Amino acid sequence: VPEDCEFRDDKVDILETAELGEEMIFTLLAGQDPPQELLATLRLLGLKGKDAFLLESVFRREAWGFCQAPISMDNEREMCEAMLGSARAALEAMGGAEAAGAWERTKLDSREAVAAFVRRSEARVLTSFAEWFSTRLQDLSKLEY
Repeated sequence: VPEDCEFRDDKVDILETAELGEEMIFTLLAGQDPPQELLATLRLLGLKGKDAFLLESVFRREAWGFCQAPISMDNEREMCEAMLGSARAALEAMGGAEAAGAWERTKLDSREAVAAFVRRSEARVLTSFAEWFSTRLQDLSKLEY
């Protein structure tokens, strides 16, 4: 939870109530949906404006449960746009998915081959992740809030 977040203390408290920490690790796999706990965390972190009422103490025990499903179209849109942008930026920083595939076609010694395999795998996961959030962004009007 960013230090400058207006509702930082409330969000940290909700994570602690859910027996989670401020720092989490998620495993992303190509071709699979992002983990539900990641989506819930992103929704919680994105709570603001009219959705911030969920951070009220009266909802404290239920707030994490509310984050398991889409909260509002604005919250879901911001989550998707942020994750899509991050995935695209990461792909661009590694030279794009095409560059990851190009490493496969070059003659490499053992260490370089392992590194190329890791880069290709990372690119596949990031591409899959970006595709999932892009599709989700297009389907926002179909979701139940």
